[in-house]
Amino acid sequence: MEKKRSVGVTILASVVVSSGIGNLLISIKSELLEAFPNFLRNLLFSSTSFIDIFLNYRLNILAVIFSSIFIILGISIFILKEIARKIFIFLQILALLIGISSVLFVLCWYPEAKHHEMTTMTFILTQLLPTIWKFCLFPITYIYFFSRPKVREQFK
Repeated sequence: MEKKRSVGVTILASVVVSSGIGNLLISIKSELLEAFPNFLRNLLFSSTSFIDIFLNYRLNILAVIFSSIFIILGISIFILKEIARKIFIFLQILALLIGISSVLFVLCWYPEAKHHEMTTMTFILTQLLPTIWKFCLFPITYIYFFSRPKVREQFK
């Protein structure tokens, strides 16, 4: 019997895959393409080792790794793998914890913002709401969606 995938799972899986591909392209473009001419010149004509040159240009390996993980995770969600659902929920819980700490950081920064004559409304609109939106609401939405019984049933 073939598993039936809902529209919501398809949309969220495509969002995960597309954001992984987008982050991968951004990290490769920003780090590799800007540094590549100097990297190649130093690799060919320098006496330093490849590792020193590689570390000197600070290729953003962590961004590439996490982007690749999200691409694989999104494809696994498309295939309705239960382990992918669990890993994704775990990563969203971590993102939520990081988001809560970011909100607390922004709130702790508020006295400094007042010192620079930032009004309360400006602070809320430019600092607090975007932080809550990006780092708290998205993970809560994903956790809720992938924890629902109807969605869990699709992954069994």
